[in-house]
Amino acid sequence: MMNESIVSALLQASITGAGLVLAIYALIVPIAGRIFQHKSEALQKSLDDLKQVTRPILEHKGNEKPFRRVVISEKDAQSLENVAKQIKARISFPDYLRLGVGASFILYTASSLACLWWLMDWERVETAAWIPRLFGLSTFVFLVVGICAIRDIYYVLKKDFESFKQLKSSVEGISAQ
Repeated sequence: MMNESIVSALLQASITGAGLVLAIYALIVPIAGRIFQHKSEALQKSLDDLKQVTRPILEHKGNEKPFRRVVISEKDAQSLENVAKQIKARISFPDYLRLGVGASFILYTASSLACLWWLMDWERVETAAWIPRLFGLSTFVFLVVGICAIRDIYYVLKKDFESFKQLKSSVEGISAQ
């Protein structure tokens, strides 16, 4: 049974959750350039992979007449399809920043409004069942957004650390001489 203290706690948690969604954006925006640089490098690698996969096909078929139908093996077709999927995934704006953040913010806001609706004594019976469900769904979506954001931030930090390790090695090499 829902009571005022539970609904008040869910209201506070929903408002806090909506604030955390905005904090994800505040965290991502300053390093977005580095995240997209990392994605750009990954895209370049996928394009290089595509060239590598298509080179043997084109060289093999290059001796044939122009405008002739090219037949490729099932293995080559699968390789091309895999690289194409990688490229498509890398050229689109991250879904977690577009759909995930928006959905979790809207769900947390809906959860807050449902709590307010219940506390104002309007249709308590109907909204009581939706409040915990909305909050739970909001939290799950936020969990997915958080994991994706942490993954992107991790890759940027890892790349920065690799650059630092190279610089450190070169400094240690100079100081050893």
